[in-house]
Amino acid sequence: MSESYLHVTYMPVRGRCEPIFLMLVDSGVKFAKEFISLDKWIEMRGSGMVGPPRFPYSGLPVLRVGESEGQEGFVLGETTAILAFLDEYLQQGACKTMEMIRDASLYFLDRVFQMTIKEDWLGPKNRNDVLQYITKPYLAGTESTLAIHAVSSRIIPSASDQVSGTGAMVFTALLFILDLFPSLKSSFQQGGDYQICGELYRAISERPRVKSWYHDEKIMGMAWTVTNYGTAEWIASEAEKYDTKSEI
Repeated sequence: MSESYLHVTYMPVRGRCEPIFLMLVDSGVKFAKEFISLDKWIEMRGSGMVGPPRFPYSGLPVLRVGESEGQEGFVLGETTAILAFLDEYLQQGACKTMEMIRDASLYFLDRVFQMTIKEDWLGPKNRNDVLQYITKPYLAGTESTLAIHAVSSRIIPSASDQVSGTGAMVFTALLFILDLFPSLKSSFQQGGDYQICGELYRAISERPRVKSWYHDEKIMGMAWTVTNYGTAEWIASEAEKYDTKSEI
């Protein structure tokens, strides 16, 4: 793998960029990161600074790839495009089935992230809708596909593998789900409804670089989105009030 200068730009939240950071951290490659606050982003958009070529499709995250820090090379926008590039750059490769799981995981995250603008999005009624009509179908589809393709695709990494884009995306979705519904964790154990999802979760969470990154950077305490109701504290408080095994 040839060395390039990699620079990731995002907001100071977990959101759509967590699987990108996860892949980079696990691989051990050097990369730079830049965080832009929501206020600064709004200011930049208002002054016409947000758009091609610096920000393809006028959004975040973006990955800049160059031969050195001063030589930009090219810029990628959109999470799935960046993950696909990193799969190739890190020599992972990805089959169409794995791309389907990756894209479904991002769609799940985006769909729920959009709900965080409302204060009651994790109140009893909305919480049940998120669980029954969004989260459980996502988990069932992912579990079913992993049951067929997990071994051949190596999406559940061995000690000698690197985390793939699909693995990073699914792991991020599972982390988010367990923040929302801690009682689901028992379903990820042996014999549970989502035991293969649980195998992936444990395989990635225990990888040394990944484990150190989450601990040293205090990732679990970061907000998932830029809204007031997407913070780690808010989600945890709602789970403490309303998460029960009976709803699962």
